[in-house]
Amino acid sequence: MVMVCDRDRARAEAEARAFEVGTVATEVRELVESAAVDVVDVVTDDDSHLAIVMAALEAGKHVLSEKPVAHDHRERAPQPLRQQLVSPIPLGEPGRPSDVADAVLFLCSARARHITGAVLDVDGGSLAGQFSLHPG
Repeated sequence: MVMVCDRDRARAEAEARAFEVGTVATEVRELVESAAVDVVDVVTDDDSHLAIVMAALEAGKHVLSEKPVAHDHRERAPQPLRQQLVSPIPLGEPGRPSDVADAVLFLCSARARHITGAVLDVDGGSLAGQFSLHPG
């Protein structure tokens, strides 16, 4: 760890001492503009998550997100990020929780009685063609 960033300088300094980090910042801009920072681990409240993640990504940093980037990326994420998230999905749209629920309901139904020990990818076709049932 090379830097601790918090709006509250005293809290940032206390965390920096606890983790033996020599640099603190109180502005996200300071963090993402630092050449010493390669990865940003975002552990803030939900409401500030998306802005910090986007600032770090736009600065070319790798990002670890401890919580959802946004509550619903289809509504809140900027268009370039939405396009980046959706582009590898052959169906052209992100999955919904109901897609997973539908798969679970199917697997619990009598119609799935011959499906045992299988992995069911609910990914809009993202993994289609990457695996073969018959190697060789």
